[in-house]
Amino acid sequence: AVATALALAESRPTQTIALLSIDPAHSVRDSLAGLAPPANLVVTELHAHQRHQEFRGKHDQTLAEIARRGTFFDEEDIQHFLNLPLPGIDELMAVLALADRLEDTSISTIVLDTAPGGHTLRMLASPELLDRWFTALDGLLAKHRYMHTVFRGRYTPDHTDRLITDLQSRCHAVAAALRSETCCFALTVTART
Repeated sequence: AVATALALAESRPTQTIALLSIDPAHSVRDSLAGLAPPANLVVTELHAHQRHQEFRGKHDQTLAEIARRGTFFDEEDIQHFLNLPLPGIDELMAVLALADRLEDTSISTIVLDTAPGGHTLRMLASPELLDRWFTALDGLLAKHRYMHTVFRGRYTPDHTDRLITDLQSRCHAVAAALRSETCCFALTVTART
């Protein structure tokens, strides 16, 4: 991944190339071995735990509001639910990090460094799985929307709807990019004697 990103950055000096590593092992900076990358190469190593904490800091109140509207949980149950370790959180953070790069119109090419085997396969499957999770969150709001429509005559989408719509659209963008004709995968293996 590093070699590919460096080659692209050197051969396309007027374009911005992004090297994004979603490998929890964090070996990209080591692979650069202290080399200052070209100015047109943006190198990022995803720290999924840190990114998750930032995500929670930004969205926990909205997620709690969705739970309040769509469940019979009390505040303690809601906080307990939000604090549960979620399977696939690394993959969710990877999808959101990739979505960030896709939204950045200054970047012409993204080189994605992934972890070996299973982690990569889970990440590739995660946009569709996450879409189901966001659909379930949207389902929690259905009762709230219905009650507003019945008793107030209409429902106006708010921050809870916007969060779900934003997350869904970002997952859809990643899924589309991964299936795009402009996307290619390079399998790297270690030769054994």
